[in-house]
Amino acid sequence: MDLLQWFREGKFSGVFIDSRKPLEGGLFICIRGDKFDGNSFALTAIDSGAKAALMERHYYEDNRDAFRGKPIAVVEDGEKALLSLAAKYRDWLNPKVVSVVGSGGKTNTKNMFAEICRLAFDTHATKGNLNNHIGLPLTLLNMPPSAEILVLEMGVSRPGAMKTLASVARPDIVMMTNIGTSHIENFHSESNILHEKMQANAYHRGDHILVVNGFDPLLSQLPEQPYRVICTKPEALEVLSMRQGVHHFRYRGLEIQLQVPGAFQVKNALLCVEAARALGIEDEKIVQGIENYRGEPQRFMVSYREGITIVDDVYNSSPDSIAGAVETLLMLSGKRHLAVLGDVLELGETAEEIHRRIGEIPQMKQLDKIFTIGDFASHIIEKHPNGEHFRDIRSLIKKLNETLQQGDVLLVKASRGMELERVLRGLEIADE
Repeated sequence: MDLLQWFREGKFSGVFIDSRKPLEGGLFICIRGDKFDGNSFALTAIDSGAKAALMERHYYEDNRDAFRGKPIAVVEDGEKALLSLAAKYRDWLNPKVVSVVGSGGKTNTKNMFAEICRLAFDTHATKGNLNNHIGLPLTLLNMPPSAEILVLEMGVSRPGAMKTLASVARPDIVMMTNIGTSHIENFHSESNILHEKMQANAYHRGDHILVVNGFDPLLSQLPEQPYRVICTKPEALEVLSMRQGVHHFRYRGLEIQLQVPGAFQVKNALLCVEAARALGIEDEKIVQGIENYRGEPQRFMVSYREGITIVDDVYNSSPDSIAGAVETLLMLSGKRHLAVLGDVLELGETAEEIHRRIGEIPQMKQLDKIFTIGDFASHIIEKHPNGEHFRDIRSLIKKLNETLQQGDVLLVKASRGMELERVLRGLEIADE
Protein backbone atom coordinates (compact mmCIF):
# COMPACT_ATOMS: atom_id res chain seq x y z
CA MET A 1 0.00 0.00 0.00
CA ASP A 2 1.66 3.24 -1.16
CA LEU A 3 0.15 5.67 1.35
CA LEU A 4 1.69 8.79 -0.16
CA GLN A 5 0.32 7.82 -3.56
CA TRP A 6 -3.10 7.41 -1.97
CA PHE A 7 -2.80 10.93 -0.57
CA ARG A 8 -1.81 12.22 -3.99
CA GLU A 9 -4.85 10.57 -5.51
CA GLY A 10 -7.12 12.00 -2.81
CA LYS A 11 -8.18 8.60 -1.50
CA PHE A 12 -7.92 9.65 2.16
CA SER A 13 -10.10 12.37 3.64
CA GLY A 14 -7.45 12.97 6.29
CA VAL A 15 -5.62 11.34 9.19
CA PHE A 16 -6.67 10.63 12.77
CA ILE A 17 -5.28 8.80 15.83
CA ASP A 18 -8.33 8.80 18.14
CA SER A 19 -10.90 6.13 17.30
CA ARG A 20 -13.44 8.02 19.41
CA LYS A 21 -13.29 10.78 16.79
CA PRO A 22 -13.53 8.76 13.58
CA LEU A 23 -12.81 10.42 10.26
CA GLU A 24 -14.92 8.88 7.51
CA GLY A 25 -12.63 7.83 4.67
CA GLY A 26 -9.56 8.74 6.71
CA LEU A 27 -6.35 6.95 7.63
CA PHE A 28 -6.12 5.75 11.24
CA ILE A 29 -2.54 5.70 12.52
CA CYS A 30 -1.86 3.50 15.55
CA ILE A 31 0.20 5.31 18.17
CA ARG A 32 1.31 3.79 21.46
CA GLY A 33 0.79 6.19 24.34
CA ASP A 34 1.43 6.08 28.08
CA LYS A 35 -2.12 4.93 28.83
CA PHE A 36 -3.45 3.41 25.59
CA ASP A 37 -2.11 1.39 22.68
CA GLY A 38 -3.66 2.76 19.51
CA ASN A 39 -3.09 -0.59 17.77
CA SER A 40 -5.89 -2.11 19.85
CA PHE A 41 -8.38 0.37 18.38
CA ALA A 42 -7.61 -0.24 14.69
CA LEU A 43 -10.65 -2.46 14.08
CA THR A 44 -12.91 0.06 15.82
CA ALA A 45 -11.56 2.81 13.56
CA ILE A 46 -12.10 0.72 10.41
CA ASP A 47 -15.63 -0.25 11.48
CA SER A 48 -16.31 3.49 12.06
CA GLY A 49 -15.39 4.37 8.48
CA ALA A 50 -11.60 4.59 8.26
CA LYS A 51 -10.38 3.60 4.81
CA ALA A 52 -7.21 2.02 6.23
CA ALA A 53 -5.09 1.73 9.37
CA LEU A 54 -1.36 2.01 9.87
CA MET A 55 -0.45 -0.70 12.42
CA GLU A 56 2.77 -1.59 14.21
CA ARG A 57 4.31 -4.94 13.31
CA HIS A 58 4.53 -6.32 16.85
CA TYR A 59 0.76 -6.00 17.28
CA TYR A 60 -0.09 -7.25 13.81
CA GLU A 61 2.04 -10.38 14.19
CA ASP A 62 0.34 -11.23 17.50
CA ASN A 63 -3.16 -10.70 16.03
CA ARG A 64 -2.74 -11.63 12.38
CA ASP A 65 -6.01 -13.60 12.10
CA ALA A 66 -8.10 -10.72 13.43
CA PHE A 67 -6.88 -8.44 10.63
CA ARG A 68 -7.09 -10.88 7.74
CA GLY A 69 -8.70 -9.10 4.79
CA LYS A 70 -8.65 -5.74 6.55
CA PRO A 71 -7.04 -2.63 4.98
CA ILE A 72 -3.94 -2.67 7.19
CA ALA A 73 -0.49 -1.28 6.38
CA VAL A 74 2.22 -2.62 8.69
CA VAL A 75 5.05 -0.40 10.01
CA GLU A 76 7.70 -0.88 12.68
CA ASP A 77 6.83 2.24 14.70
CA GLY A 78 3.58 4.21 14.34
CA GLU A 79 4.99 7.48 15.64
CA LYS A 80 8.00 7.39 13.30
CA ALA A 81 5.72 6.45 10.40
CA LEU A 82 3.46 9.41 11.18
CA LEU A 83 6.43 11.81 11.12
CA SER A 84 7.87 10.28 7.94
CA LEU A 85 4.58 10.34 6.04
CA ALA A 86 3.97 13.96 7.10
CA ALA A 87 7.42 15.01 5.86
CA LYS A 88 6.82 13.36 2.50
CA TYR A 89 3.38 14.94 2.18
CA ARG A 90 4.85 18.37 3.01
CA ASP A 91 7.47 17.93 0.28
CA TRP A 92 4.89 16.80 -2.26
CA LEU A 93 2.51 19.74 -1.67
CA ASN A 94 5.40 22.17 -1.04
CA PRO A 95 3.41 25.07 0.45
CA LYS A 96 5.16 28.08 1.93
CA VAL A 97 5.58 27.04 5.59
CA VAL A 98 5.61 29.55 8.45
CA SER A 99 6.34 28.18 11.93
CA VAL A 100 5.70 29.98 15.21
CA VAL A 101 7.98 29.06 18.13
CA GLY A 102 8.75 30.57 21.53
CA SER A 103 8.24 30.18 25.26
CA GLY A 104 4.84 31.87 25.18
CA GLY A 105 2.35 33.60 22.91
CA LYS A 106 2.60 30.99 20.14
CA THR A 107 -1.12 30.28 19.72
CA ASN A 108 -2.14 33.96 19.74
CA THR A 109 0.59 34.83 17.24
CA LYS A 110 -0.12 31.82 15.02
CA ASN A 111 -3.84 32.55 14.80
CA MET A 112 -3.34 36.29 14.34
CA PHE A 113 -0.94 35.58 11.49
CA ALA A 114 -3.32 33.03 9.95
CA GLU A 115 -6.02 35.73 9.88
CA ILE A 116 -3.71 37.84 7.72
CA CYS A 117 -2.70 34.98 5.43
CA ARG A 118 -6.30 33.95 4.75
CA LEU A 119 -6.89 37.33 3.12
CA ALA A 120 -4.11 36.70 0.59
CA PHE A 121 -3.62 32.93 0.21
CA ASP A 122 -5.32 29.57 0.58
CA THR A 123 -4.16 28.98 4.16
CA HIS A 124 -4.05 25.96 6.46
CA ALA A 125 -3.06 26.39 10.12
CA THR A 126 -2.59 24.40 13.31
CA LYS A 127 -5.91 23.93 15.09
CA GLY A 128 -5.77 24.78 18.78
CA ASN A 129 -2.27 24.01 20.00
CA LEU A 130 -1.57 20.72 18.18
CA ASN A 131 2.08 21.68 18.15
CA ASN A 132 4.13 18.64 19.27
CA HIS A 133 5.58 15.53 17.58
CA ILE A 134 2.05 14.13 17.19
CA GLY A 135 -0.03 17.26 16.61
CA LEU A 136 2.30 18.83 14.04
CA PRO A 137 2.37 15.87 11.59
CA LEU A 138 -1.39 15.47 11.99
CA THR A 139 -1.81 19.12 11.04
CA LEU A 140 0.37 18.57 7.99
CA LEU A 141 -1.42 15.42 6.85
CA ASN A 142 -4.83 17.07 7.19
CA MET A 143 -3.73 19.97 4.97
CA PRO A 144 -5.77 20.18 1.75
CA PRO A 145 -3.78 19.96 -1.51
CA SER A 146 -4.95 23.47 -2.39
CA ALA A 147 -3.07 25.07 0.54
CA GLU A 148 -0.56 27.74 -0.46
CA ILE A 149 0.46 28.75 3.07
CA LEU A 150 0.86 26.45 6.05
CA VAL A 151 1.05 28.18 9.45
CA LEU A 152 2.39 25.81 12.11
CA GLU A 153 2.78 26.16 15.84
CA MET A 154 5.85 24.28 17.10
CA GLY A 155 6.12 23.55 20.81
CA VAL A 156 8.65 21.44 22.69
CA SER A 157 9.27 20.44 26.29
CA ARG A 158 12.47 18.39 25.97
CA PRO A 159 15.90 18.92 24.36
CA GLY A 160 16.15 17.66 20.79
CA ALA A 161 12.43 17.79 20.08
CA MET A 162 12.52 21.00 18.00
CA LYS A 163 14.92 19.57 15.45
CA THR A 164 12.56 16.62 14.97
CA LEU A 165 9.67 19.00 14.29
CA ALA A 166 11.82 21.10 11.97
CA SER A 167 12.85 18.01 9.99
CA VAL A 168 9.18 17.43 9.17
CA ALA A 169 7.98 21.03 8.74
CA ARG A 170 11.14 22.51 7.18
CA PRO A 171 9.77 26.04 7.59
CA ASP A 172 10.55 28.81 5.14
CA ILE A 173 9.85 31.46 7.77
CA VAL A 174 10.20 31.08 11.55
CA MET A 175 8.50 33.56 13.89
CA MET A 176 10.00 33.58 17.39
CA THR A 177 7.88 35.16 20.13
CA ASN A 178 10.18 35.15 23.18
CA ILE A 179 12.61 33.17 25.31
CA GLY A 180 11.38 32.50 28.83
CA THR A 181 11.59 29.83 31.50
CA SER A 182 8.88 27.45 30.29
CA HIS A 183 10.02 23.82 30.76
CA ILE A 184 13.28 25.04 32.32
CA GLU A 185 13.18 21.87 34.45
CA ASN A 186 14.26 20.00 31.32
CA PHE A 187 16.49 22.69 29.75
CA HIS A 188 18.23 24.07 32.90
CA SER A 189 18.91 27.56 31.51
CA GLU A 190 17.45 30.22 29.22
CA SER A 191 20.46 29.93 26.94
CA ASN A 192 19.65 26.24 26.46
CA ILE A 193 16.04 27.16 25.75
CA LEU A 194 17.21 29.67 23.13
CA HIS A 195 19.42 27.01 21.54
CA GLU A 196 16.47 24.61 21.37
CA LYS A 197 14.14 27.20 19.82
CA MET A 198 16.78 28.09 17.23
CA GLN A 199 16.71 24.48 16.02
CA ALA A 200 13.50 25.45 14.23
CA ASN A 201 15.89 26.89 11.63
CA ALA A 202 18.01 23.75 11.38
CA TYR A 203 16.83 22.90 7.85
CA HIS A 204 17.07 26.41 6.43
CA ARG A 205 17.40 27.00 2.73
CA GLY A 206 18.71 29.95 0.76
CA ASP A 207 15.64 32.17 1.21
CA HIS A 208 14.97 31.22 4.84
CA ILE A 209 13.83 34.04 7.18
CA LEU A 210 13.76 34.25 10.97
CA VAL A 211 11.52 36.96 12.46
CA VAL A 212 12.18 37.70 16.14
CA ASN A 213 10.68 39.85 18.88
CA GLY A 214 12.91 42.89 19.32
CA PHE A 215 11.58 43.46 22.85
CA ASP A 216 13.17 40.21 24.02
CA PRO A 217 16.76 40.77 25.27
CA LEU A 218 18.05 37.40 24.06
CA LEU A 219 16.41 37.57 20.64
CA SER A 220 17.32 41.19 19.97
CA GLN A 221 21.02 40.34 20.37
CA LEU A 222 21.31 37.20 18.27
CA PRO A 223 24.67 36.70 16.58
CA GLU A 224 24.83 36.74 12.79
CA GLN A 225 23.07 33.77 11.17
CA PRO A 226 23.50 32.09 7.76
CA TYR A 227 20.02 33.30 6.82
CA ARG A 228 18.08 36.54 6.97
CA VAL A 229 17.00 37.70 10.43
CA ILE A 230 14.30 40.36 10.82
CA CYS A 231 13.95 41.91 14.28
CA THR A 232 10.86 43.91 15.21
CA LYS A 233 11.76 47.50 16.09
CA PRO A 234 10.55 48.79 19.49
CA GLU A 235 11.73 52.28 18.55
CA ALA A 236 9.31 52.30 15.59
CA LEU A 237 6.27 51.62 17.80
CA GLU A 238 4.06 54.59 18.64
CA VAL A 239 1.09 53.93 20.92
CA LEU A 240 -1.69 56.29 19.85
CA SER A 241 -4.22 55.34 22.51
CA MET A 242 -5.12 52.56 24.90
CA ARG A 243 -8.54 51.79 26.34
CA GLN A 244 -9.26 48.85 28.64
CA GLY A 245 -5.89 47.39 27.76
CA VAL A 246 -6.64 47.42 24.02
CA HIS A 247 -3.98 49.28 22.03
CA HIS A 248 -4.25 51.53 19.02
CA PHE A 249 -0.78 52.03 17.59
CA ARG A 250 1.35 52.98 14.61
CA TYR A 251 4.27 50.85 13.43
CA ARG A 252 6.42 51.37 10.35
CA GLY A 253 3.75 53.20 8.39
CA LEU A 254 0.81 51.03 9.53
CA GLU A 255 -1.93 52.20 11.89
CA ILE A 256 -3.57 49.28 13.72
CA GLN A 257 -6.46 49.10 16.19
CA LEU A 258 -6.21 45.83 18.08
CA GLN A 259 -9.38 44.08 19.21
CA VAL A 260 -7.71 42.13 22.04
CA PRO A 261 -6.19 43.52 25.26
CA GLY A 262 -2.56 43.36 26.31
CA ALA A 263 0.80 44.89 25.52
CA PHE A 264 1.92 41.34 24.69
CA GLN A 265 -0.61 41.35 21.83
CA VAL A 266 1.10 44.42 20.41
CA LYS A 267 4.39 42.49 20.32
CA ASN A 268 2.62 39.57 18.63
CA ALA A 269 1.17 41.96 16.06
CA LEU A 270 4.59 43.43 15.23
CA LEU A 271 5.91 39.93 14.51
CA CYS A 272 2.94 39.38 12.22
CA VAL A 273 3.58 42.66 10.38
CA GLU A 274 7.20 41.77 9.65
CA ALA A 275 6.47 38.17 8.63
CA ALA A 276 3.54 39.16 6.43
CA ARG A 277 5.59 41.81 4.66
CA ALA A 278 8.31 39.20 4.11
CA LEU A 279 5.65 37.11 2.35
CA GLY A 280 4.72 40.07 0.17
CA ILE A 281 1.25 40.56 1.64
CA GLU A 282 -0.23 44.01 1.05
CA ASP A 283 -0.23 46.41 4.00
CA GLU A 284 -4.01 46.85 3.79
CA LYS A 285 -4.55 43.11 4.26
CA ILE A 286 -2.02 42.99 7.10
CA VAL A 287 -3.95 45.64 9.02
CA GLN A 288 -7.30 44.01 8.26
CA GLY A 289 -6.11 40.57 9.34
CA ILE A 290 -4.71 41.78 12.66
CA GLU A 291 -7.87 43.77 13.35
CA ASN A 292 -9.98 40.68 12.55
CA TYR A 293 -8.30 38.74 15.35
CA ARG A 294 -10.46 38.26 18.46
CA GLY A 295 -8.27 36.19 20.80
CA GLU A 296 -8.31 32.66 22.22
CA PRO A 297 -10.44 30.93 24.86
CA GLN A 298 -8.77 30.75 28.29
CA ARG A 299 -6.00 33.13 27.15
CA PHE A 300 -6.76 36.51 28.73
CA MET A 301 -10.40 36.21 27.70
CA VAL A 302 -12.43 39.01 29.32
CA SER A 303 -16.07 38.55 30.36
CA TYR A 304 -18.48 40.36 32.68
CA ARG A 305 -20.56 38.87 35.48
CA GLU A 306 -22.94 40.96 37.59
CA GLY A 307 -20.72 44.04 37.48
CA ILE A 308 -17.49 42.07 37.95
CA THR A 309 -14.84 41.82 35.22
CA ILE A 310 -13.44 38.29 34.93
CA VAL A 311 -10.20 37.58 33.07
CA ASP A 312 -9.92 33.89 32.18
CA ASP A 313 -6.24 33.13 31.58
CA VAL A 314 -6.15 29.56 32.87
CA TYR A 315 -4.80 27.84 29.78
CA ASN A 316 -1.14 28.10 30.76
CA SER A 317 1.36 30.20 32.64
CA SER A 318 4.98 31.32 32.85
CA PRO A 319 6.75 34.12 34.73
CA ASP A 320 6.72 36.31 31.61
CA SER A 321 3.07 35.68 30.85
CA ILE A 322 2.09 36.42 34.47
CA ALA A 323 3.92 39.75 34.25
CA GLY A 324 2.08 40.57 31.02
CA ALA A 325 -1.27 39.46 32.39
CA VAL A 326 -0.98 41.51 35.60
CA GLU A 327 0.19 44.54 33.64
CA THR A 328 -2.84 44.25 31.35
CA LEU A 329 -5.19 43.54 34.26
CA LEU A 330 -4.24 46.88 35.80
CA MET A 331 -5.19 48.59 32.53
CA LEU A 332 -8.79 47.42 32.93
CA SER A 333 -11.00 49.90 34.76
CA GLY A 334 -12.35 48.76 38.11
CA LYS A 335 -12.56 49.60 41.80
CA ARG A 336 -10.24 46.80 42.87
CA HIS A 337 -7.86 44.54 40.97
CA LEU A 338 -7.53 41.00 42.26
CA ALA A 339 -5.64 37.94 41.05
CA VAL A 340 -5.83 34.21 41.62
CA LEU A 341 -2.43 32.75 40.76
CA GLY A 342 -1.56 29.06 40.78
CA ASP A 343 1.71 27.21 40.36
CA VAL A 344 3.87 27.61 37.28
CA LEU A 345 4.84 24.00 36.59
CA GLU A 346 7.94 22.31 35.14
CA LEU A 347 10.42 24.65 36.83
CA GLY A 348 12.35 21.90 38.60
CA GLU A 349 14.76 22.96 41.33
CA THR A 350 14.28 26.63 40.43
CA ALA A 351 10.55 26.59 41.23
CA GLU A 352 10.75 28.22 44.65
CA GLU A 353 13.10 30.98 43.51
CA ILE A 354 11.19 31.74 40.32
CA HIS A 355 7.88 32.02 42.20
CA ARG A 356 9.58 34.49 44.58
CA ARG A 357 10.72 36.51 41.56
CA ILE A 358 7.16 36.51 40.23
CA GLY A 359 6.13 38.13 43.52
CA GLU A 360 8.71 40.85 42.92
CA ILE A 361 7.23 41.93 39.59
CA PRO A 362 6.60 45.69 40.15
CA GLN A 363 2.95 45.56 39.04
CA MET A 364 2.22 42.89 41.65
CA LYS A 365 2.39 45.55 44.35
CA GLN A 366 -0.48 47.42 42.71
CA LEU A 367 -2.92 44.53 43.11
CA ASP A 368 -5.47 44.96 45.89
CA LYS A 369 -5.56 41.25 46.67
CA ILE A 370 -3.68 38.15 45.55
CA PHE A 371 -4.95 34.64 46.22
CA THR A 372 -2.53 31.80 45.52
CA ILE A 373 -2.90 28.03 45.35
CA GLY A 374 -0.43 25.19 44.81
CA ASP A 375 2.85 23.87 46.13
CA PHE A 376 4.99 26.88 45.20
CA ALA A 377 2.63 29.81 44.53
CA SER A 378 2.71 30.81 48.21
CA HIS A 379 6.18 32.26 47.55
CA ILE A 380 4.57 34.84 45.23
CA ILE A 381 2.91 36.58 48.18
CA GLU A 382 5.72 36.42 50.75
CA LYS A 383 6.09 40.21 50.61
CA HIS A 384 2.50 41.07 49.67
CA PRO A 385 0.46 42.38 52.65
CA ASN A 386 -2.85 41.48 50.99
CA GLY A 387 -1.91 38.00 49.85
CA GLU A 388 -3.53 34.79 51.02
CA HIS A 389 -2.54 31.21 50.17
CA PHE A 390 -4.84 28.20 49.88
CA ARG A 391 -4.09 24.49 49.81
CA ASP A 392 -7.43 23.35 48.43
CA ILE A 393 -9.67 24.69 45.69
CA ARG A 394 -12.89 24.65 47.72
CA SER A 395 -11.53 27.00 50.37
CA LEU A 396 -10.25 29.33 47.65
CA ILE A 397 -13.61 29.41 45.87
CA LYS A 398 -15.44 30.04 49.16
CA LYS A 399 -13.12 32.97 49.96
CA LEU A 400 -13.55 34.45 46.49
CA ASN A 401 -17.33 34.31 46.69
CA GLU A 402 -17.15 36.11 50.07
CA THR A 403 -14.70 38.71 48.74
CA LEU A 404 -15.82 39.74 45.25
CA GLN A 405 -17.80 42.97 44.92
CA GLN A 406 -19.32 44.90 42.05
CA GLY A 407 -16.62 46.86 40.23
CA ASP A 408 -13.89 44.28 40.92
CA VAL A 409 -11.56 43.02 38.19
CA LEU A 410 -10.36 39.44 38.72
CA LEU A 411 -7.56 37.58 36.94
CA VAL A 412 -7.35 33.78 37.20
CA LYS A 413 -4.09 32.31 35.89
CA ALA A 414 -1.89 29.21 36.35
CA SER A 415 -0.24 26.40 34.44
CA ARG A 416 -2.62 24.03 32.64
CA GLY A 417 -2.06 21.23 35.12
CA MET A 418 -3.59 23.32 37.93
CA GLU A 419 -7.01 23.25 36.20
CA LEU A 420 -8.05 26.64 37.56
CA GLU A 421 -11.11 26.68 35.32
CA ARG A 422 -12.62 25.01 38.42
CA VAL A 423 -12.34 28.39 40.15
CA LEU A 424 -14.28 30.10 37.39
CA ARG A 425 -17.00 27.44 37.52
CA GLY A 426 -17.30 27.86 41.27
CA LEU A 427 -17.96 31.61 41.27
CA GLU A 428 -21.49 32.36 42.41
CA ILE A 429 -22.08 35.08 39.85
CA ALA A 430 -23.93 34.79 36.56
CA ASP A 431 -22.71 35.75 33.09
CA GLU A 432 -24.08 39.01 31.76
